[in-house]
Amino acid sequence: NVDQKINNVDQKINNVDQKINEIQLSNLVINSSWWMQEHLSNYLRNNNFLDRLKSLCKNLDQDSINEIFKIISRLKNGTVKYSEHELKIYKDIQNNFFSNIFSIEDKIFAYNGYYLPINHFEIGVFYHKHSMSTFDDNVLNNIKNKNIIDVGGFIGDSAIIFE
Repeated sequence: NVDQKINNVDQKINNVDQKINEIQLSNLVINSSWWMQEHLSNYLRNNNFLDRLKSLCKNLDQDSINEIFKIISRLKNGTVKYSEHELKIYKDIQNNFFSNIFSIEDKIFAYNGYYLPINHFEIGVFYHKHSMSTFDDNVLNNIKNKNIIDVGGFIGDSAIIFE
């Protein structure tokens, strides 16, 4: 009976710890994007952007339009309230991406078999691989072994992924 009570207390402590971690994670996500929220929120409040919004949404599918409106709504209100799904993605990136980046020596950083001269592993490039997994196999086979112009070239990170 005493052991069971101790186990129940331990379980409650673990539940409280988990809730605290979730709250801290939520605050971290919100606090880390404040500067973008502030500047874009001011712009959206102080400028008539209806024509630009219509132009941006022209010829987009409904899911893309919904995503744009969600982002603008959050920024215009000056507050970002992340969904459980978004927080789960953020947690996944923290646990499975950033935590796996390390320095080998001065000016050599590593992530998952990739090496860069500076610690600048972008999520979209190295973790999401430029979303190539969303392309149909026919598309990937069609661009395989072709030249890709990386206009925004920085340190060759995209070239490494496209290799």
